[in-house]
Amino acid sequence: MKIAIIMVGWMSVASVLLAGGEDLIRFSEGDQLRGKFEGIGNGGVVNWRRDDVDAPVEFKAGGVRHVVFRGGKAHPLRTVSHLGLANGDRLPGTIKSIDADAVVLETSYAGELRVPRDVVALLAPNPLGGRLHYHGPFAEDEWKFLEAEQAIDAAADGKPATKAGRWEYSGAAWYWQGERGGGALYRESCMPQRSVLKFDLAWKNRLGLAVGFHVDFSKSDADGKKPAASRLATDVADFARFCGNGYILQLYPNYVMLYRCDVGKDGKPRLERFQAGNLSARMGETGRTSIEIRSNPTQGAFSLFINDEFAMQWSEAEIIAGERGATGPAGGGIAFAANGENLSMRISDITISEWNGMPDSARSMETEDQDVVLMTDGVDRYSGKVQKLDESGKLMLEARHGTFAFPLRDVAEIRFAKKRLVRSDDDGSSASMVVRLSPIGLITGRPESGNREKIQMRHSLLGVIGLSLESAVMLDFDGSKHAVDDWDDKF
Repeated sequence: MKIAIIMVGWMSVASVLLAGGEDLIRFSEGDQLRGKFEGIGNGGVVNWRRDDVDAPVEFKAGGVRHVVFRGGKAHPLRTVSHLGLANGDRLPGTIKSIDADAVVLETSYAGELRVPRDVVALLAPNPLGGRLHYHGPFAEDEWKFLEAEQAIDAAADGKPATKAGRWEYSGAAWYWQGERGGGALYRESCMPQRSVLKFDLAWKNRLGLAVGFHVDFSKSDADGKKPAASRLATDVADFARFCGNGYILQLYPNYVMLYRCDVGKDGKPRLERFQAGNLSARMGETGRTSIEIRSNPTQGAFSLFINDEFAMQWSEAEIIAGERGATGPAGGGIAFAANGENLSMRISDITISEWNGMPDSARSMETEDQDVVLMTDGVDRYSGKVQKLDESGKLMLEARHGTFAFPLRDVAEIRFAKKRLVRSDDDGSSASMVVRLSPIGLITGRPESGNREKIQMRHSLLGVIGLSLESAVMLDFDGSKHAVDDWDDKF
């Protein structure tokens, strides 16, 4: 009875903003509750406490979708160096040793981990091509939203007015549902001059997304016309007026368009379209994919990767109208707008990092029978079989033409031969939990016990491990099933 009273009094299907420092628990049916995570009990139950309740309340893990810690804030790990497992997990840490049997990883959240070599898919001693600037979203207040008008006038033929959608935050993702486009989700001053913008995108029914990047939001009403929020995505000129100087990428199922935009002294936006190339990937009417934009505005060079595979590239010299070269420093903002009607989309795992000009994607390096080592200069690569990491910190690679020794500090990424990997029989579909770390890290397992500071979980490849939650942003109890897959109105 006490639990029922608590649920009625404190839960709401509407969005609940996290108060500073509070935890949030979100349930499978969409309800959510603020309070304090107290740990994992017997049978994997989640213990939850509120100041107005004498004792912790137990919730079955099967009915919990997310637990978000400290309003999405965490004590970030000091390194983005990480190890990738065959099941897709990412374990941040410092690589201490490599031999024929195992890789030893030193971590601040689980101590020293000895990982069997045959479950290691990749090692990234110096990943991302540069310093990480942002990874999220883990908190709603990190972003801003320009909201569209709630409805447009009914058509002359008497049809009912259509409602504008809006971006809604849930868990660690932004969701869009709307009968028509409008409004913009944006973040200021987060992109370096040479950058990699990467995010996961999922959609249902159709795909239509406008992405503004390297934008400076230099909005001007000198011409007496302000951005029409209700038309931001359907009218690229209005989206350009909102974004100011920068670039706009429009994504559709079978083609993409890239524009350069700038606002003149008269306050009017000017759009110049890059020549269209042949898109090497088709994204379909419904699906999910990884989008990666590599940009160097100072040299006018841009590349698009879809699911870590090269899709298109552009150069400023290819602009149809004007043929102007690159100019001045680029803006540091990004913006997203739904581009069309009756769209359902989700954006998650947004990563922004510096780019050292590395032209290849991670997936392009994978082979069946060879380990591939990519160096930090973004150019040199070597294939063969990784032997060990010696006492002096050099990676030993046995290749066709001899044995090479590379200082680990000069290695960006190592992709191990796919046919040597052993994959787990556990599909993670039942009683699993994903621990997400800041700024990067993903660990999947079955929760067994724990308190607010540390939990114990059973990993399908590593066995039982204990994890400190100091750098944890959230626990995801629904990691194998996202709302966009069967589209729940409450996300």
